[in-house]
Amino acid sequence: FSELGSSIEPILKETYQSAINAENLVKALDDQDDAQLMALLDDPDTYRVYFNEGRDTILLSFERAKETSVLPKQAELLDRIILTYRSYLQSSDSLFLMLQRRKTATATNYQKFVVRPIVDKLKDQCFELLAVNQEAMSQAQERIKTRTTRVTATFLVAAVLAVALSLLASFRFTKTILGPALRLTESV
Repeated sequence: FSELGSSIEPILKETYQSAINAENLVKALDDQDDAQLMALLDDPDTYRVYFNEGRDTILLSFERAKETSVLPKQAELLDRIILTYRSYLQSSDSLFLMLQRRKTATATNYQKFVVRPIVDKLKDQCFELLAVNQEAMSQAQERIKTRTTRVTATFLVAAVLAVALSLLASFRFTKTILGPALRLTESV
């Protein structure tokens, strides 16, 4: 049973944490996207603060995702995500600069035709990472099921052997003790 516990914990921890990190990336990206859209309609400086908070969350989630990635596909996707995200940050800086200069119409078009496609690409990459993580969780579940079956089979074999040895010991004990006792009572 200790083998089961020690082998399941890392599997669950790795795959679960990777999936959570991918979800956090998507959520923070949505928050940043919302901040940009609101900046187009309202005070850009206020929403730049929200945008920066989202950036910090994404970078933290990205670092955690890098630490917990165990599959080559995860590492490859994370590398692609960070490259796309850098492009997104550059285009976002340009967008906020336009808004500071009060070029709202230009900024709106820039957001629609430059920033939006990058956001969509980033979301697709994050959802792909999430799908890879979910597949890893599914595979981990199968490994856990296999190990659980093996431990259960080992336990059952040990239990059957224990019962068999117990019966054998009882038979030997009975024969060893009762045999001489019967002969003793017959001789009296």
